[in-house]
Amino acid sequence: MLGYPKRFLPVHGARIAHYNQGQGNGPCLVLLHGLPTSCFLWRDVIAALRRRYHFIAPDLLGLGDTSAAMDSDHSLHGQAKLVEGLLDRYEAQDVVLVGHDIGGAVAQLLALGLSRRVRGLVLVSSAAYDNWPVAVIQKLQRIAAWRLAWHAAVRVGMTHSLGFADLGFRRGVKFPGNMDAQTIEEYLRPHRLSVSSRDHLRRLLLSLDNGETRRAAHQLNKLDLPAMVVWGADDAFLPVTWARRLSADIRGATLHVLPNCGHFVPEERAGELAGLIDTFARRAFERTPTRHDPGQPRFGAA
Repeated sequence: MLGYPKRFLPVHGARIAHYNQGQGNGPCLVLLHGLPTSCFLWRDVIAALRRRYHFIAPDLLGLGDTSAAMDSDHSLHGQAKLVEGLLDRYEAQDVVLVGHDIGGAVAQLLALGLSRRVRGLVLVSSAAYDNWPVAVIQKLQRIAAWRLAWHAAVRVGMTHSLGFADLGFRRGVKFPGNMDAQTIEEYLRPHRLSVSSRDHLRRLLLSLDNGETRRAAHQLNKLDLPAMVVWGADDAFLPVTWARRLSADIRGATLHVLPNCGHFVPEERAGELAGLIDTFARRAFERTPTRHDPGQPRFGAA
């Protein structure tokens, strides 16, 4: 296993794998990865800022090393509930959320539902509105609809040709050398080694529903907190037009478009992203929070 050692905590019946790094008593940044990655995505961002912040970076259910009962809720709402429970375990009351891809969608739900805890929101090449699932994920969903076909495809090593490696990871960076074979292997490792992990990934794929982000979109303008949108100018999956829409719909959000950068911004531009997050988080934590509740229930109460 590459990256930092992962910790495991029981949350709502799941066993959440996560990074718990940095300054334990420092300002807390919650890093949420997307599909098809894991908390390993954030290793270089954490390395750049770990002397200043406390980082909590979970593996979402169906990805990485998090495990749970197979009938667990793999939806965005279910993921948000697990993240909230993990924050409860660490008694993290004031956090800045940073989300990439579907992790950005989970971050949107958390920001809307946990406004009393969230001091800022950073969306990095984020799923939003109806811009997802993207075509390569839709292809995997069609295969996942048939359990035997899904396991047969993974067993014979077809995952590379179906999307994760060739169509997913390497298309997700501007320059293919920025996503090496060792990195791809770490993302795929849990699914290669465990039938259960492959089943959880299948459940996640089948649960993906942009209805959750389409409903959330109607409330984005109610967010009363600092927000920042960061995007790769050469994102092959989510064009930068989505970034402009998000930054317009969230009041006061700043927009940063990184040239010569694809979808996996934390892989290609970790240093620059870390700098943007640092500047943003300093201001967010210095700001006196507005303890406003937009009316969403806490996820743990669902």
